Amino acid sequence: TITVVETQTWGAAGADGARVADLVVDVRGTPASMKGTVTLSAAGDAESTVAVNGDLRGGIPIIGGKIEKAAAPSFFHALEQEERIGREYLAER
Repeated sequence: TITVVETQTWGAAGADGARVADLVVDVRGTPASMKGTVTLSAAGDAESTVAVNGDLRGGIPIIGGKIEKAAAPSFFHALEQEERIGREYLAER
């Protein structure tokens, strides 16, 4: 089992209503981490778009690239799960 801690620190809404958060993902007990942003913006009358941009780091010189390549699929899977859960939540409302 691994513990992943994701922190999103949201800023104020822009003039168009879009919001941007600073993103930090820490994989406890490993050198893997990710820093970036999450942007939430309107995509029509009743829809929105969430864009995640981040930089995944292995944290260890020389072998960090191998750690990044090994960890990347798990990060993508987690983002896909968040999207699926979010869509299911909204569909129930």
